[in-house]
Amino acid sequence: LHTPYLINLATSKPDFYEKSLILLRDALFKAGSYTALGVPGPSYVVTHIGSHQGVGVEEGCRRVSEAIAAVLADAPEGASFLIENNPGSGTELAHTFEEYALIFAPLERYRSVLGVTLDTAHLWGAGYDISTAAGVNDTLAQFDRLVGLDRLKLIHAKDTVYGLGSRNDEHLHPGQGKIGLECFRALMRHPALGNISFVQELPGLTAEENRGLISVLRDMAPGQ
Repeated sequence: LHTPYLINLATSKPDFYEKSLILLRDALFKAGSYTALGVPGPSYVVTHIGSHQGVGVEEGCRRVSEAIAAVLADAPEGASFLIENNPGSGTELAHTFEEYALIFAPLERYRSVLGVTLDTAHLWGAGYDISTAAGVNDTLAQFDRLVGLDRLKLIHAKDTVYGLGSRNDEHLHPGQGKIGLECFRALMRHPALGNISFVQELPGLTAEENRGLISVLRDMAPGQ
C-alpha cells in the first residue's frame, strides 16, 4: 500500500499531525488485514514522511521518529512500514541516508517492522550517482553503512527526466531517461538484492506494453 501524500509526520501543526497519524494507522491496519486473511506476507505500507517546514533537519527527524513510534506501538501483526526516499525538493525529509539514520536511531526496537523503499529516480534527484555499476555499488555501500541493507525491502525502479542532483523528478520507464539502463542492470544483479521486490510504478497503455516494460528488468536478472 502507498499512503496519500497528505501525510506529514514532521509537521508542527497539531491537527495536521493527528490526521497524518490516522491515515498511517489506517493503512497499517489494512495491510495487517491481508495477513489475517492468509495472504502471504509481509504486507508493506510505503509512505513519504513529509517536510520539516523550516524547523530544521534534526528537529524534523525527531518529530518523525516520535510519530513512527506512536503508530508502530499498536500496529497489527503482519504489517511493515517502509519510508520512501525523496529527491529533496524544498524541506523534504529522507532524501539523504544521513536523515534516515537520524530517524531510525531511536527506533531500533522496531527494526523488524520498519524499513526503507528506495526510489531510483529520487536517489538520482538527491545527488546519488547510480548511472553506473560502480555508482550503484558505492551508493548501496553508503546505505549499508548508514542505514543497513537489511532495512531495504522494496525498490521503485524508475528513470527520470531531470539531471543528477536536480532535487526534482519526473518519472520515466527504466532506460528512457538520464539515469540509463546500466543502473537497473547493476541493481538487478547485485548479490545483496536477490530477495528484494522491484516495482515499476509507471503503467503502459496496454497489457502487452506492460509485459514488455516488465521484461526490460526481468531480462537483466541473473541467469536470463
